Amino acid sequence: MKLKETRILDAAGARYACIANDYCTRCDCEEYDHILADADTSSRKPGGITVDDLARIAEAIKAVSETDDDVPAIAFALSRRTMSHFEQV
Repeated sequence: MKLKETRILDAAGARYACIANDYCTRCDCEEYDHILADADTSSRKPGGITVDDLARIAEAIKAVSETDDDVPAIAFALSRRTMSHFEQV
């Protein structure tokens, strides 16, 4: 049997990662909404959210955060909030 995994990171998951790790401490509401919408939109495309999507979102978060965490650490924090869906192929 072969399975396909699709990872989803909704806006609530991205928001939780930001709150739990004190990210997005220097952004305004518009920037924050854009980051959350990017996570949500990226997850809705066929195949779900990718590593490249997580890296892009992590870079955006790093740019508006007072944190010592680097982009890979932020991407890891985001990935911990993803949900995986499996289907048989």
